[in-house]
Amino acid sequence: MRVGFIARNDDEGDIRFGVENGLYDLEYNYHMEFDVSFPERERLRGWLERYGARVSAVGCWGQDFISLDVKRREVSAERLRRTIEFAESIGAPVVMTGGGDREGDDLSAKLRDVIEVYKPLRDFAEEHNVRLCFYNCPWANCVTGPEAW
Repeated sequence: MRVGFIARNDDEGDIRFGVENGLYDLEYNYHMEFDVSFPERERLRGWLERYGARVSAVGCWGQDFISLDVKRREVSAERLRRTIEFAESIGAPVVMTGGGDREGDDLSAKLRDVIEVYKPLRDFAEEHNVRLCFYNCPWANCVTGPEAW
C-alpha cells in the first residue's frame, strides 16, 4: 500500500514534507472555479521531479455534469477534459470527480444522464492514459453509496 496526502497546489513544501516522511504519493484537487490552463503545471512538475514524488490522483470537484442547463454541462465537461490533460502532463494515473447532481429527479434518471455524459469523457481519459473514478461524497455528486453503485 502506498500512503500519501492531499497537497496544496502551489506549495513545494508539501512535496518536500511528504518525501522526508516517506509519503511519496500526492493528490491535487481543483474546485468549481479554477484556471483550466493550470499555470503552475511546469513548476509543479519540476518540484515532483526534484523530490522524486508521484501524483496518485487529481480531483476535479463540484462540477455540474448533469445540469438541465446544457451550457453548464458543457463547461463542466470541458473542465474535466482540461483536468485529464493536466493529470496526464504530471503523470497522474487517475482523475477523481463527481457525477453531478440535480434536485427533483430520482436517482435512476440522474444515473442515466451520468452514463450518457461520461461515455465520451471516459474515452477522452483513455486516450490520455488516465482513468476516471467517482469520489464518494455528495457534493455535486449523485454517484454515492450502494444504491448508486
